[in-house]
Amino acid sequence: MPLNRRKTATALLAAVAATGSLLATAAPASAAPNWQCKATTKILSLPNKPDVAVTVDICLAFTGSSGSYRGYEAYVRKVSWDGTGFGMGGKRLNHAYVQIRAEHKDRPMATRTERVDDYINGSEAGWRGAFYENARYWGTKRTFTADGALYADIANDGKGYIRYDLAGTRAV
Repeated sequence: MPLNRRKTATALLAAVAATGSLLATAAPASAAPNWQCKATTKILSLPNKPDVAVTVDICLAFTGSSGSYRGYEAYVRKVSWDGTGFGMGGKRLNHAYVQIRAEHKDRPMATRTERVDDYINGSEAGWRGAFYENARYWGTKRTFTADGALYADIANDGKGYIRYDLAGTRAV
């Protein structure tokens, strides 16, 4: 019996050692990403014209740190649109813009706007990227999201600007 106990103890120690070494060499949890994006599509109902689907892709990026200060930047990555009928039927929008916000706990810390009506009026379908109006924050607050809204003044509907809320990004 002592021989079996010795073999059992040796096998048990080997298993514990192997498991311990596996736990000790496990890969570290991956860090949170430095950026997040979220696309939202809204349908603009145009009077006596084909409706247009507008997709706005907003992003938030962590831009760096220095001591306790951190930088974040919210931006519009891309706006695309697609008319759902043949022909544009004239001017679709009097004005339209995207408002982008860098937010900390749903509180806007930086806001910028980007005009988009000229692009959407210019063709039935298309896209535009590389916008330059970025909402930047530099300070001690951490954990940000990007959020925003599309404001559209639809031609000939008499309603003025209508706000279409965009889905916010995940936290960075």
